[in-house]
Amino acid sequence: MKSSLATLAALGIFGFSASPALANDTDISGSWIFETGGYSNQCAMHGRMTIEPDNGEGVHACYFTVYETCANHRAEVEQVCSAKRTGTQVTIESTITKFAKMEPYEYGYAPDNWALAIKQGGEMFGSLVSAHNTWARFTRQDAPIS
Repeated sequence: MKSSLATLAALGIFGFSASPALANDTDISGSWIFETGGYSNQCAMHGRMTIEPDNGEGVHACYFTVYETCANHRAEVEQVCSAKRTGTQVTIESTITKFAKMEPYEYGYAPDNWALAIKQGGEMFGSLVSAHNTWARFTRQDAPIS
C-alpha cells in the first residue's frame, strides 16, 4: 500500500506538482485565462483573471470576468478577489462587483471561489468551489507582474 501511494503521488494522481520546489518558486501574479468542467443544466464557464503581486504575506489582490454559458441562459459577471497562497496551494475568494449581462433573464448567481494547486509550466489546476463544484484549470497568459 505504501509503495502504491508513493507511485500514485509520483505520477501526479493527487493533483500536486511533480516538482514542488519549482512550483513553490512560481510567482502567481499576472494574467490568467481559466475554464471549468460542466455542471448543472449543461453549464460551463471561462474567463480571464488578473492577479496582482502579493502584499508580502502571500495574499494577492485580483479581479476577473467570468462568462457562464448554460443550455438556456448565459451571464457575464465581474468580480474582485483575494488569492491566498500557501506553498503550492492557492485559495481564491471572490465578491461580485457587477452583473454585466444576464440573458435571456436574470437569475441567482453566487461569487466564484477556487481551490487550486500550482503546476509546472504556468498552470494551476483544482476546483471551482461555489454554488456548483467542478474542476477548474488556469493557464498563465503573460509573465508575472513586478
